[in-house]
Amino acid sequence: MNHPIWLRSATLVGLALLVVGCSTLLRKEAPRTEQLLMEAGFRMKPAQTPEQLGHLQALPPFKLVKQTKDGRVVYRYADPGQCQCVYVGGIEEYETYKRYLDQKNIAQEYQLEAVMATEEQAQALDTWAPLW
Repeated sequence: MNHPIWLRSATLVGLALLVVGCSTLLRKEAPRTEQLLMEAGFRMKPAQTPEQLGHLQALPPFKLVKQTKDGRVVYRYADPGQCQCVYVGGIEEYETYKRYLDQKNIAQEYQLEAVMATEEQAQALDTWAPLW
């Protein structure tokens, strides 16, 4: 079926607004998420070199990314805007983060879905990139 161009344009504009809206919500939640990550023991590492900035830009922004390297599980959360940094933690810090979400009565399922990267996003990253 051939739709008029104005209908296709309106649909594209609607989709763009939806994407921008979701991105804005994640950005607004970032300080709260980052505070919880720090309380859980994640370490904040600023990107200080061009190479680190490149790795930071490759991570999905405001999403937890789980990666395994050399048998070690590492979680990373990138904030490419405000602090230009990545928060890094292991399994213990991640479990503590999940407990904090529960203790603070934050809907854990909603919160984790909002901040966890998809497996496709995580696998698309350079697995040999430094884990910081």
